Amino acid sequence: MTIDLGHIADVGSEIRLRVLDQDGAVVSLATASSMQIWFKKPDNTYKKEPATLLTDGTDGYLKYVFDADDLNCPGDWLAQAYVVIGALTLHSTYYTFRIDRNLE
Repeated sequence: MTIDLGHIADVGSEIRLRVLDQDGAVVSLATASSMQIWFKKPDNTYKKEPATLLTDGTDGYLKYVFDADDLNCPGDWLAQAYVVIGALTLHSTYYTFRIDRNLE
């Protein structure tokens, strides 16, 4: 699935990812000690950004709000959640989203 998330240099766009277990059940992130969203850009470079909870964490959602220099490469990006809860290290499935060029 590809999501049309925004355009190069957009500020304030938000990406939300949900962490599910192998059976498709929601993983509570309420006690997570570390949360990141990992990105693979269309130019095959990577970046890791700190994530925050969307709500109280029991819904399994985390988010990241893009800054001015984040969305700097047009094309299809990949995003994956990385979470540490106690002794568990979890990764979400990865998601594809598109960043488009601007007219100017």
